[in-house]
This record gives sequence, C-alpha cells and structure tokens, in this order.
Amino acid sequence: MLETEQVKIELMKQRIRNLSRDYIPLIKRITEWERIHPEHKFGWQMEDIEGMTGGHINHLQKNGVITRGYYSRQYHHYALTEHWSIVLEAVELIEEEDANLKSQPSKLLENVVVTDEDIAEFKDILANNDAIKYWTPYVCPKVVEMEKQKEAILIALASHWDEHGDRWRINILMYGKKSSGTGKTPLLRWVKVLGGGYASGTRSTKSGLTVNLKDGSPGFLPRYHRSVVGIDELDKADKHDRDGILDAAELGIIPYEAGEHSGEYPAETIIIAAANDVSFFSPEQFGRFDFRFHIKEYKVDEAKTISHHRSMTMGKPKEHETERLLKFLKWIRGREAYISDEVRKQGAELINKYIEYTRKTDIRHLEAIWRVARAIARLNYRDVEVRDVERAIGILAKCYDEGE
Repeated sequence: MLETEQVKIELMKQRIRNLSRDYIPLIKRITEWERIHPEHKFGWQMEDIEGMTGGHINHLQKNGVITRGYYSRQYHHYALTEHWSIVLEAVELIEEEDANLKSQPSKLLENVVVTDEDIAEFKDILANNDAIKYWTPYVCPKVVEMEKQKEAILIALASHWDEHGDRWRINILMYGKKSSGTGKTPLLRWVKVLGGGYASGTRSTKSGLTVNLKDGSPGFLPRYHRSVVGIDELDKADKHDRDGILDAAELGIIPYEAGEHSGEYPAETIIIAAANDVSFFSPEQFGRFDFRFHIKEYKVDEAKTISHHRSMTMGKPKEHETERLLKFLKWIRGREAYISDEVRKQGAELINKYIEYTRKTDIRHLEAIWRVARAIARLNYRDVEVRDVERAIGILAKCYDEGE
C-alpha cells in the first residue's frame, strides 16, 4: 500500500471515530453504492442509501466523511471525500480494532515463559513453605515497611477472572492524606513488569482513563482488560473517569455516553489504586475495593528501617527476584482452585459466626472473603479448603481494623 493511501486511511479512521458507531452501517452502504455505480459522476442522493436521513448527512458532512456533489433546488447529490476503497478500509480497520478490544486475551504475564525446571522448583517451595509468606517479599522488593500491602497485591495477582455473573477479581485501595512518600507509587508502578499499566489521575492519557468523551473511543483502563493496573492519585482524576473506574472495579465493564456515542467496553481488570482524599467515595463505592489500607506517616523506627534498606539496595538490580515471582504467578494462574459444595457449606458457617461476632453485615465484604480464600488456595496450587476461608477472614479483618 502506498504511503499516501495509509495517511488517507488513518485520516478517515479519525473522522469516522468522531461519529457514533451507528453510522458505520450507513457508511458501508455508501461505499457499496459508489463501488457498483462508478458511472454516476454526480454522486448519490439521500434516498439511494437505506436508512439515511438529513441529520445523518449533516453529521457526515461536518466530520469530513462526505461532501456535496451536484446540488440544485431539486437535486441534492453527495459523495465520499475519498475513494470508496479508502473509506471501506478505514471502516474495516475500526471494526477489527473494536473486535480485538472486546475479545483480547489477557496481557498479564503473557511474555513470561515457565519451564519444567521452574515448576519443579515451585513445587518444592510449596512443599516446604507457605506461599504467601515466601513470595510476599518478592513483590516490589525495593519497598519495605508495607508488607501488608504487598501481601494484598500478591493475593490480588492470584485472583480469578469473573465468571457466572460474579466478580472474582480483587481490588486494592491505599489512601490517606498524609501518605505521600510512603512507597505507594513504586508499588503501583511495579505492576508494569507484569504486563500491566500505570496511570495517574493528575496526568491521565489524552484519551482519558476510561473513555474519550470526544469520540467514545476506549481510554486507558479498557486497554488492560483481563490484566492489572496501578492508578495513582485517583481523587484527582476527572469525575467521569472516577465513576468509570468504579464501574470497572465492580462490574468489569465501563458504560459510557459521550455526546452521540454510547456503549460499553470490557474492563475486567485487577485495580490497585491510591488516593489521598477519599471523601468523594460513597460507602457503596468504597466497598468495591476488597482491601482498603489507610496509609499513615512512618514512625521514627520505621523510617530508620527504610533508610537502612534503601542505603543497601539503591542502584542494585533486583531483576532475578522479580523474574522468579513472575514465573510463579504465571504457573499458579493456570490452576482453577475449585470450591466443593462441602467447603462452601463449612465456609458459610464460619462466615456466619464471623458476622455474629463482628456485626459486619456488608455483603461486599463477605463476598471478598471468598475471593481472597480462592486466591490463597491458588497461590498454594490446590483447591479451596476451609482453612483458606478462615485465613481470608483474618487477613481482611486486620486490614479493616487498622484502616477504618
């Protein structure tokens, strides 16, 4: 294909993306008409294209997709601004891109290769160690004094994708007005090594964190469907982005209305977010994060520990430790972690006792127990056991008791 043709196709794609997706069938009908009627030098009339209205023509003209041909008081003719083949190619590329977005496989750990030797090593580790205690230090190894947060990230990275209408992804929120300089941002950025993404609410992408309000095209979060993202300074993001992120956290989709554009994008994503101020959250929105950590200023002893650790590790590589963890995560994510009916029954009894003792009645929190329990089982490369439910209750209780 000639370079000039590629430029024309890209320009036409931009013009068509400025329109609602409802226009694409009309544009394809125009290309078909012009293809089979090359002898009509004046172009086509509105009644030649099924479903075409005066409003459609105005928008198509305004966005540079069509132009006037022969025009008189009695006859109004129009034509595509580029050859029909250029326009059709642009439309087909848009359809292909949208289809790929909706069906794209997980990017999480996609470039990680696990060998038989790796698997033998991992089985040996699990036979002699607790998976969470062993692997937590490997999460962003240059950050210390945030072990509970690193433990939660490890568990989240082992969580399952949604199924049967239920959310299994684990989401994390770290918040606090005095949390600057505590290590949140390095944790959020670290997810990029897994094939995930990082964005800041104060420096969102040109297309937005969720959806481009100008043309309805996907923003940052849908591009990491079935992967993991770190979102910093969530409180500073635009309101439509915050609302979209919260929809994704709970539903795994981002519904949107952008002018004439409306629809939804899949965004089944593990979200690890940070915010200084969380006053904009409703209690329901707050509950969409399974782990919620109230991050405070470090105490003197904690700061001294961090200072010593950074003094000993700054400038030194940690790639080998990270590579081992990525291989392990790739391996365990192939494990289903099945929940038997008997475990469900015993787990439900255990959770009911927990409700009676704590008086906690938030259903999202109670569902989080099962999400965490299943991730714990997966980290240990086995099916879910009642002890996983008990441990999940304990891990989540410590998180909430300290933070809320």
